[in-house]
Amino acid sequence: MSNKIQEHQTTQEEILMLYQFLGCPFCTIAEAPIHRLGIDVEYRDTIKNPQFRQELINELGRATVPVLRIISKDGTEKWLPESRDIVRFIEKKYG
Repeated sequence: MSNKIQEHQTTQEEILMLYQFLGCPFCTIAEAPIHRLGIDVEYRDTIKNPQFRQELINELGRATVPVLRIISKDGTEKWLPESRDIVRFIEKKYG
């Protein structure tokens, strides 16, 4: 998984960052529609990069993954935890 935002032909309204780590089964659930739909997502591995883990703790009070961070065009942010909620959001918005 790359830590860089992947390029594709679809224009997205938001910047998406998925806080996750390799081998996390719930992260795999959240990643499935992202890969299938070719969504631009920056993957933030919370094991390899302690700064990403700390961002989760600072924002949500815990380091549980996966969490999708959504930054809108106007700069507002939403933090969406829980793999199934992330799947629902991706499917509804981009599916």
